[in-house]
Amino acid sequence: MVYKAKGNIPNTPLSASVISAALGALLGAGLFAAAAPVWRLTGLSEAGWARPQLGVYLAAMGLFHLLEFWTTAGWNYHKLSVDAFLLNNGAHYHFAHATGLIEYMLSSYFWPGKFRSYFASLPLLCIFAGVMLLGQTFRALAMVQAGHSFSHVVKRVKLNDHVLITHGVYAYVRHPSYVGFFYWAVGTQLLLSNVFSTLAFVVVLGQFFGSRIKDEEVWLRNFFGEAYTAYAKKVGSGLPWLMK
Repeated sequence: MVYKAKGNIPNTPLSASVISAALGALLGAGLFAAAAPVWRLTGLSEAGWARPQLGVYLAAMGLFHLLEFWTTAGWNYHKLSVDAFLLNNGAHYHFAHATGLIEYMLSSYFWPGKFRSYFASLPLLCIFAGVMLLGQTFRALAMVQAGHSFSHVVKRVKLNDHVLITHGVYAYVRHPSYVGFFYWAVGTQLLLSNVFSTLAFVVVLGQFFGSRIKDEEVWLRNFFGEAYTAYAKKVGSGLPWLMK
C-alpha cells in the first residue's frame, strides 16, 4: 500500500489482511445464511428475523467493501490504502445501515405479516437483489474503467494522470460510480422490505450526491473546460430527479 491513508485505521498490510478476512467471513456467512434450508436445519427458522434476504444483505455488505479495495488495488494502485475499503466512510454511512437493520428486526417482531405480503414475495425479492447487483456491477465498472482518474474524494487539483473518461459506462452516465452506489444502497433496503429506510436512503443519498456532484462538476469544468461542458450536454447524470 503506497497511498497515505486519511482515516483512523492503521495503513498496514496486517490491517488490510485482517479486514479482508473479516469481510470475507461476512460474505461467506451471508451466502450460507441465504440458503433457505439452512434456517430449517439449524432451527433458526422459528426466529422472526431468520429470512434468506438477511443473509443476502450481509453478503452484499461484505462484497461491496471487498470490491472497493480490490478494484483500487487492481486498477488504481497508486491510491491504495486501507481507506479503499470505505469502512471509514463516515458515521452517517454506518448509522444509516444500522438503522436499516434495526427497522428490519423491529418489523420482524411487530409486523411479521409484512414479510408475507406481495412486497416481500420471491419475484420482487429477486428484482430487488438484481437492482442491488446491477448497482454493484456498475460501480465496479466505473472504478475499473476510470483507472488512475478515479478517486473516492472530490479532487480540487488536476494530477498528470487525471483524464476525462467518456467511454464504457461513462458513455451512458456522467457519474456511474454514484449511480451504482445509489441503486446498490437503495436495493439493500428494498431487499430487507424496509419502508422507512428505503425512503430515507433515497432522500438522503439524493441530497448528498446532488451537493457532491454540483461541487465536483465545478472542478471538472475547470480541469477540462469545453470538453467537459460538451460531454455534460450529451450525457446525463443517470441519477433520479431528486439529484438535479
